[in-house]
Amino acid sequence: MHISLWHNRYRFYGGEDAMVDLENAALERRVGRVPLNELDSSDILGRGPVAKLRLAGEIAWSRTAYDRARRLLEEQTPVVSHLHNWFPLWSPSLIDAHADAGVPLVATLHNYRMGCASATLRRDGEDCTLCLGGDRGHAVKHRCYQGSGLRTRMWKACVDRAWHAGSFVRGVARYIAPSREVANQHVAMGLPERLISVIPNACADPGPSDVPSDRTAMFAGRLSPEKGVRVLLEAWQGLPGNLDVVGEGPESARIAERCAHTTTVTHRGFLGRAALDERIRATRFMVVPSVWREPFGLTAIEAMAHGRPVVASRAGGLGEIVVDGETGLLVEPGDAPALADACERLLDDHALCQQLGAGARQRYEQLYSPEAHADALMTLFEDVQASHLESRAAS
Repeated sequence: MHISLWHNRYRFYGGEDAMVDLENAALERRVGRVPLNELDSSDILGRGPVAKLRLAGEIAWSRTAYDRARRLLEEQTPVVSHLHNWFPLWSPSLIDAHADAGVPLVATLHNYRMGCASATLRRDGEDCTLCLGGDRGHAVKHRCYQGSGLRTRMWKACVDRAWHAGSFVRGVARYIAPSREVANQHVAMGLPERLISVIPNACADPGPSDVPSDRTAMFAGRLSPEKGVRVLLEAWQGLPGNLDVVGEGPESARIAERCAHTTTVTHRGFLGRAALDERIRATRFMVVPSVWREPFGLTAIEAMAHGRPVVASRAGGLGEIVVDGETGLLVEPGDAPALADACERLLDDHALCQQLGAGARQRYEQLYSPEAHADALMTLFEDVQASHLESRAAS
């Protein structure tokens, strides 16, 4: 089966970019070479004023991206394409290029960008779904995209055009939601439920390791308000163990300052893949205290791959990944006392950590390994291809 992947990389490498790389490798082990067609948002910074002005004019629909996509489709002749991120450089013109070329397109919903300018369903530290009904003027009013009214208007023009032209509905054969939460929110935006299949994300398999007896825990992720690091630091006060905080982001300076005033919490900043795996092996459990509707929760399954239990908030996809009492413990988002109780329970009970860690590893192997993900993708791609051929034969 000839498959092509499409992605707009982010300025800073993150979970979505990692998912693309993992999928590319997993599919190539199945079917041979899988072309990965990418544009990179970091390239925008190096463009001159004229080029940036031209880009601004093409965000709603890019003739440059359309022509490039049509050329690549003719060269690669895929029977199915898989799109991860189109924003901003590919633009919805990538979807239209596939429709015009007669190539069925599968698209993964990694975030809420199609209906929310911030892509998080969050505003000013609170949940916000004002734009899901179709009136995206709320986003412009509150400058939800990067705090800029102009940039938010550009986002609005882009998604308004795609919704009104039918690109999001008629131009995509099937959407993949990594969690039921993501599927539900996109149905609220206007996607027909029949177009959405739930296939969880995956992560590389580091192999299981024994849960250490040391009283240690870890947070790893972007240091931003929605990730709940402040709640975790509040909960950790007085707990009988050590906490590693790994990551960087807009709250890095504030978190580092708070960590400097305690002997039980260490801010380690950004760690590469090998160093991060080493820290996970040295920790008893992972804490994922998000306070927003996490589309998935990559850090959680990375811990589970190591055979580590996860203490997580019951927020978005996290509540689907972590099975309370089987692979970890769940608490309500933003509830620092409940989070402290759950962490203390695992710090005090090594046997419970081992039991939950074994359950976490088993669930990872069943649902979140590269092999399990590739199996689900191939089944979906084959179904999409068969439906496409039936449709062409009937027309």
